[in-house]
Amino acid sequence: MAELLLTGDWNNDPRTLIDLLQHGHALAPIGPLPRESPTLLVAAVQDPGTVDEAARTARDHGLPWMALDCTSDASCTASAYEQGALAVIHRQQPGTPLADAVRNTLTLLVEARAEPTGPETAGNSLTRHRAGQRLTMQHGEVLEVIEGVVITRALHSDGTESLLDWAEPGRLLLAHPPDQCHLERVAQTDTVVRRHESADLARDDTYVQRLSHHIVEREAWSAMQARPHVEDRILGLLTLLAERFGVGDPRGVLISLHLTHAQIAAATGCTRPTASRLIQRLVRAGPIAVIGSGSRTRFLLVSGPSSRDGGREIPQTDADVCAIAHRRTV
Repeated sequence: MAELLLTGDWNNDPRTLIDLLQHGHALAPIGPLPRESPTLLVAAVQDPGTVDEAARTARDHGLPWMALDCTSDASCTASAYEQGALAVIHRQQPGTPLADAVRNTLTLLVEARAEPTGPETAGNSLTRHRAGQRLTMQHGEVLEVIEGVVITRALHSDGTESLLDWAEPGRLLLAHPPDQCHLERVAQTDTVVRRHESADLARDDTYVQRLSHHIVEREAWSAMQARPHVEDRILGLLTLLAERFGVGDPRGVLISLHLTHAQIAAATGCTRPTASRLIQRLVRAGPIAVIGSGSRTRFLLVSGPSSRDGGREIPQTDADVCAIAHRRTV
């Protein structure tokens, strides 16, 4: 099993270390030690300073990294994701979440390193893209997101744009025919995608299931955008993104994805000033909280009584978004 390099204070987590050993991982502190491939840095973080130290250590050693968050401070989670952590696990989560996350992350790293990369052509499997780079697609091609986040946007003739989706690892992106929709796929973060021919995927037993799931999510997205009140659209958008990018937090669900007010406006059909004003109103009312600042800003969906905005329904699942949108439009 791959060697895990540990950093941070693990003195209060003997049970976690035992779980990792029982799952067959070789553990070692940071130092001049022989390394197997792949190697993963696992950091126990107690505050934003230890997050910064863990990210710096990962860069110095050229290692991917993940964190065990020993705090209840959502800003630590947001900071870790912003600085490249592949996963952040909270110590109070039940079961053996760190061991499970380590296994999943190592599987992803093995896949990424086993496949060749090269020009953007179907059949060449994995390709890498830097943040901000546009992803080109050929007719009949399907992209599967392996690492990072890809946004889909529609460019309009007046220069404005609409944000249609954020695609997380595991999501399939279908080629769009050349027409007046002017759809673009852009890497929001450094991204790895796998390229498939649709004819090859059609022989995969899980392909239809994944497409069906995609259709259901697109219907929920359409229901969110159809809600008459922009404030409700913003809540619906954050709820849908929490389903896919949410991580556990003592106060609710933290959306690990970095979202700007301009992006929220483009996804909900309003101006950026309107989005900013309504976000501030929602924060004051209690359904959401904003954690961090600048590029480390993250949204938190607050659970419990404070998430009731004066008796207004706060959707908790994709189905809630659809149901609430239907009730408000009939």
